[in-house]
Amino acid sequence: MNAEKYFQTRNLYEILQITPKAKIQEVKKSYYKLARIFHPDRAADFEKNEACEKLNIIHNAYSILSDPMKKRMYDEGSNILFSKVTIAARWKHYLKPVDLEDIQTARNGYRGSNAEELDLIREFIAGNGSLTHLLNTIPFMRVEDED
Repeated sequence: MNAEKYFQTRNLYEILQITPKAKIQEVKKSYYKLARIFHPDRAADFEKNEACEKLNIIHNAYSILSDPMKKRMYDEGSNILFSKVTIAARWKHYLKPVDLEDIQTARNGYRGSNAEELDLIREFIAGNGSLTHLLNTIPFMRVEDED
């Protein structure tokens, strides 16, 4: 999407022609007003592609600014609409970084548990008894665990 090309800005508030303090009703009202203006059905045949792209930009701005969590992320500087971030990069807002202590805690909770036993049985059958298959599918399993 090329918001700068059509709206001369990447700022979602400017695209929807509202202020950052706008209430959800104002966001919705502005979205509907702009959607009527830029809807492809109102455009000439040769302008339909451009109208679709403009409506897409307006819709994406609305979907972010009408959702309190997405709006907060946007306001904190996460330009999730126009940046080409990976899915993993988007998760940084939801998950804390994993450290060695977290891995050890997870390992200690899993090893010897019913979940591990069920996983071993399921994967032993699925892998036809292959140790390589078990090593590749069972969390925290090492060659030293062969016995």
